[in-house]
Amino acid sequence: MNARLAPLSLALATLLAGPAPAAAPEVWTADPGTTVVLVRDDRAPLVEVRVEFPAGSWSPWFRDAPAGEAFEIQLHVEDDSLRARADGIPVAADLRVLGRYCRLWLRFDRADIEVVSDWVRDLLSSSAFDRAVLSRRKRERSIQWRADEKLPFFRLWQGAHRALYAEDDPRRLAWEAPPRMETRRDRLAAARDLLVRVPGRRVGFAGHVTRDEADAVVRRMLPESVPEVPPGIEPELGPAIPVAARADEIRVGLRGLTQVYFAIVAESTTSGAPDYAAFRVADHVLGGHFYSRMSVALRHATGDSYGAWSRSRGDAAPGVYMIGSFTRTDNIEPTLVRLWEALRAFHAEGITEDERHAALGFLSGARARVAQSPGQRLARAMGELRQGFEVGHHDRVVERAAALSLAEINAFIDAFYDPGRFTLVRVGPRGKQRGQKQGGGSRGAPAPSGASRSPQTLRERTR
Repeated sequence: MNARLAPLSLALATLLAGPAPAAAPEVWTADPGTTVVLVRDDRAPLVEVRVEFPAGSWSPWFRDAPAGEAFEIQLHVEDDSLRARADGIPVAADLRVLGRYCRLWLRFDRADIEVVSDWVRDLLSSSAFDRAVLSRRKRERSIQWRADEKLPFFRLWQGAHRALYAEDDPRRLAWEAPPRMETRRDRLAAARDLLVRVPGRRVGFAGHVTRDEADAVVRRMLPESVPEVPPGIEPELGPAIPVAARADEIRVGLRGLTQVYFAIVAESTTSGAPDYAAFRVADHVLGGHFYSRMSVALRHATGDSYGAWSRSRGDAAPGVYMIGSFTRTDNIEPTLVRLWEALRAFHAEGITEDERHAALGFLSGARARVAQSPGQRLARAMGELRQGFEVGHHDRVVERAAALSLAEINAFIDAFYDPGRFTLVRVGPRGKQRGQKQGGGSRGAPAPSGASRSPQTLRERTR
């Protein structure tokens, strides 16, 4: 370990041990293309910085540029000087491409704030990208894809996205074969140079840093923004495939499995929707904890599975909502019957007052759990701004949830959790997934012979 990292680790431990200050994040505009967010906390001499550039893998322009490869390769230059300088400062750095944006994350000692600013400026203008690293990443891309295709949970999510969204919808990109990687350094440098200048940038600071220092860092490390956003930068999200146009069931076969991984999926609500507060309560009761309705039905009452869960990939736009579990291959059919029965009962009966009270306790407590450090509070605030909300949006969702009556929550459950909205996806042993009609998949009951929509099998590509 670098000798200077030891005191940084001690400072971080000190920071986490003390109570978090209640000061709200400050937000201001540094220039026409850049917003700054500050969560100040002077208890330890640490600074965390998050720089977000407003285009990610969902953007048509970003994919065509190609800006993703350009952003991720920046640390790797021919003489490896950037990584060597980072180790010497020291600064922890991470570059990541996500669906809606790219992020540069940094953590360092506040005494190094100016030298880190200069390092970032050089990082964002580098162009001598390491050809060996580019070549290796090009080979790794296809290898990683073949590995992903052998993972049951990856295939479960892949099947869910294919069931709900058209082939050209960007929400499917993470679950489909990646395109050929661009390795020409001039194209990569040109794409990166425009990406880091696109207006809509957000720079977040957390820790021991003042507003004046934050402004100075932004001016020092970022190039001037361009006046206009490139055409095609916004994601083009389509509507979900109508329920009537979907198969009742998606089956995926993998070699060597002794279990079946399964889920029922539908399109989520959005985090800005009027019913989102009711969704947070209902989702917690149905699949959000160890004694949720689904966990009791499939684990505690019957021993069919080690656990059941629910996940939502929706944000400001809808995404996949999944209720899933797994069981032994020879136990799949009765388990699916119990899964649908639990959903039908939840839809018909709603939740109880005790369940509502317990869910609100969880949601209230979770607010503190995700705001223990200045870095957590910064990430939360920047996520809210990125989705078009004001800072504090998620806290207000919890407050709205607490104000909902039991009848209002159950009215939402009646509309959202209709079993007819959900499609079954299962990943099981390859031999039993092809050419064999199996029950349990027809909207909440075992599939009758002659059902109008037969199961759909995803072509297997394992090696």
